[in-house]
Amino acid sequence: MTWQPAGSVGPEDVDALFAGAQLFTSGGGGDGGRLSVPVEWLRSVLAGSGPVPLLSARDVPDGWCAAVGFVGAPFLMGEQLPTGDEVLRAMGRLERWTGRSCTAVAPLNVAGENALLPVLAAAELGVPLLDVDGMGRVFPLVEQTTFALGGVSPTPLAAAGSGGEVVVLDCPQPRLELLLRQTVLSCGGWVVCACYPATPAQLAATGVPGGVSRALEVGRLLTRAAVSGDAVARRLGGGLLGQGRVIDIEHRTARWRERRLPAGASSVLIRESGERGRVLRLEVHNEVLLVLADGGAVASVPDVIGLLGLPDRRVLGVEDVGIGMEVEVLVLPAAPPWRTPEGMALAGPEAFGLPDLVVR
Repeated sequence: MTWQPAGSVGPEDVDALFAGAQLFTSGGGGDGGRLSVPVEWLRSVLAGSGPVPLLSARDVPDGWCAAVGFVGAPFLMGEQLPTGDEVLRAMGRLERWTGRSCTAVAPLNVAGENALLPVLAAAELGVPLLDVDGMGRVFPLVEQTTFALGGVSPTPLAAAGSGGEVVVLDCPQPRLELLLRQTVLSCGGWVVCACYPATPAQLAATGVPGGVSRALEVGRLLTRAAVSGDAVARRLGGGLLGQGRVIDIEHRTARWRERRLPAGASSVLIRESGERGRVLRLEVHNEVLLVLADGGAVASVPDVIGLLGLPDRRVLGVEDVGIGMEVEVLVLPAAPPWRTPEGMALAGPEAFGLPDLVVR
């Protein structure tokens, strides 16, 4: 599917961008009714800077750029507010470490709050934003990107916290996640990362094209009163898995041997409306990893599995879901790089502890 670049992202686009980006969290987003600090942060920055130029993969500049994103839990910003200079500190330290000046930025991914941060970075740095996406959805590890599949290294990586600290990680990739998670915990649960330093052409060639403009268009669709979940999914090449009422939510503290999901996973059970009356079971660990219909797998990671609440079709995170709610379950196809053997090994079912899974 071809997406036309939006041209620019301005203050009037913030709400649509965030609404559309929530869908690509695969059930890990939702706002729970809370104020999003990154939304207000971006709105205030754009009010001063004006629109950010959004460049297609065909129009990338020369020079050097990096991917920008949150790592950790952005909702913790409500408890540990940003100082406002985290992006500049992370990018500035990465520029010093590499000896190169930034000419563009790219999103680490365009899901939830991570769709907002690269726009903010471009505005504060005064450079254009590449209309790509490093994941096409959200994944839990910073190395689970199409950039990495294309041979771009995530390191050196600069992580800036709200306490004034900046940590640079320049290490072998197998050590990166361990060191980064420890850094995130030490910084209070969230950091701003600048990573995948490369030329704009390299990130444009290895990223998922049209990431930002896709989120903008989906957000505008979701704000239309007459739109259906099926229409939104079909616009993205996917479809509606089912619609029904939530009948149970299970939380597990031990590893579930049958599906081999890790401790802390949960399940959402939905009784379908209409003649089929199937029971859909959503298996969740951070994001929705798997959907079963009457016991058989019908969708799984790396595809995006989204939830819309009825009647307003607001994008829901699993934490927003309650028993008795009416929801629609959507499936959106993963970006093509994830369907390669290398992509499936990095972000397919087996990477999440779901081996030998056959989706019908």
